[in-house]
Amino acid sequence: MASPQNNFMKVTKKKRLHEPEPSARIAPSFVLWPLVWCIGSTLFYFFHADIHALAPDVPLTTIRNVGAGAIFYSFGWLLARIFGLLAVRKRKATGRRRTPRLLQELVSVALFTIATMLTLGLLLGKSSGGVLASSGLIIARPAWTSCLGTTCRWRRPKCS
Repeated sequence: MASPQNNFMKVTKKKRLHEPEPSARIAPSFVLWPLVWCIGSTLFYFFHADIHALAPDVPLTTIRNVGAGAIFYSFGWLLARIFGLLAVRKRKATGRRRTPRLLQELVSVALFTIATMLTLGLLLGKSSGGVLASSGLIIARPAWTSCLGTTCRWRRPKCS
């Protein structure tokens, strides 16, 4: 005869099989808020002239830039969430092991970096390529100036 402990283990395993997956329970709200922000920021951008009529003290270009920046970040957020859902769904379909969390985080960082570069380009009035070139110069300049005061492997030391 089977022990009561073994019967209890079998019952709990059966109950666990019928529980919905955790990702299935959170999926609608997981994408809902980024989608709401995408729609809201897009509407804000398209109706920025009407919003300017409500707040005439704020310059029109400022309202337009805020709307465009909100669009960049909200769509970056939405795409990062969609990538996370697709990675989980693909893993379940193929039966492979879990998608690394680092991959999802790297995709999120890349999307938000792109949104930041686009927003900076918009605020500075330059193209995205110009912003990337400027940021490269900003990073390279402190490295070069810190090297000027000491002996550096890129330059010969000064003769006294």
